[in-house]
Amino acid sequence: MILSCRWFEARDLDEAIQSANQSEFANGACIYTNSVKAIRQFHEEIDAGMLGVNVAVPAPMAFFLFLI
Repeated sequence: MILSCRWFEARDLDEAIQSANQSEFANGACIYTNSVKAIRQFHEEIDAGMLGVNVAVPAPMAFFLFLI
Protein backbone atom coordinates (compact mmCIF):
# COMPACT_ATOMS: atom_id res chain seq x y z
CA MET A 1 0.00 0.00 0.00
CA ILE A 2 1.27 3.44 -0.90
CA LEU A 3 -0.01 6.48 0.94
CA SER A 4 0.65 9.86 -0.55
CA CYS A 5 -0.44 13.32 0.45
CA ARG A 6 0.48 16.24 -1.71
CA TRP A 7 0.12 19.89 -0.82
CA PHE A 8 1.36 22.52 -3.22
CA GLU A 9 0.67 26.05 -4.33
CA ALA A 10 -0.28 26.74 -7.92
CA ARG A 11 -0.57 29.98 -9.86
CA ASP A 12 -4.08 29.13 -11.01
CA LEU A 13 -6.62 26.32 -11.21
CA ASP A 14 -5.33 25.11 -14.58
CA GLU A 15 -1.83 24.57 -13.16
CA ALA A 16 -3.23 22.83 -10.07
CA ILE A 17 -5.35 20.43 -12.15
CA GLN A 18 -2.47 19.70 -14.52
CA SER A 19 -0.11 18.97 -11.62
CA ALA A 20 -2.65 16.75 -9.84
CA ASN A 21 -3.43 14.80 -13.02
CA GLN A 22 0.27 14.01 -13.54
CA SER A 23 0.29 11.81 -10.44
CA GLU A 24 -0.34 8.13 -11.07
CA PHE A 25 -1.67 7.73 -7.52
CA ALA A 26 -4.48 10.32 -7.57
CA ASN A 27 -7.23 8.62 -5.62
CA GLY A 28 -8.95 11.71 -4.28
CA ALA A 29 -8.85 15.47 -4.69
CA CYS A 30 -10.57 18.41 -3.05
CA ILE A 31 -11.02 22.08 -3.78
CA TYR A 32 -11.96 24.94 -1.47
CA THR A 33 -13.64 27.79 -3.34
CA ASN A 34 -16.77 29.89 -3.62
CA SER A 35 -16.58 30.03 -7.42
CA VAL A 36 -19.14 27.91 -9.27
CA LYS A 37 -17.01 28.20 -12.42
CA ALA A 38 -13.97 26.77 -10.61
CA ILE A 39 -16.04 23.93 -9.14
CA ARG A 40 -17.39 23.01 -12.58
CA GLN A 41 -13.91 23.09 -14.16
CA PHE A 42 -12.46 21.03 -11.29
CA HIS A 43 -15.23 18.43 -11.59
CA GLU A 44 -14.84 18.09 -15.36
CA GLU A 45 -11.04 18.07 -15.63
CA ILE A 46 -9.62 16.42 -12.50
CA ASP A 47 -8.65 12.77 -12.84
CA ALA A 48 -9.39 11.30 -9.41
CA GLY A 49 -11.83 8.78 -7.99
CA MET A 50 -13.17 10.76 -5.02
CA LEU A 51 -13.82 14.49 -5.22
CA GLY A 52 -14.55 16.96 -2.46
CA VAL A 53 -15.80 20.54 -2.76
CA ASN A 54 -15.25 22.66 0.36
CA VAL A 55 -14.84 19.44 2.38
CA ALA A 56 -12.01 16.99 2.80
CA VAL A 57 -12.20 13.80 0.77
CA PRO A 58 -13.38 10.94 2.99
CA ALA A 59 -10.88 8.14 3.42
CA PRO A 60 -12.20 4.68 4.21
CA MET A 61 -10.78 3.22 7.41
CA ALA A 62 -10.90 -0.34 8.62
CA PHE A 63 -12.72 -0.79 11.90
CA PHE A 64 -10.37 -1.73 14.72
CA LEU A 65 -10.97 -1.35 18.41
CA PHE A 66 -7.86 -0.26 20.25
CA LEU A 67 -7.78 -1.48 23.83
CA ILE A 68 -5.05 -0.52 26.23
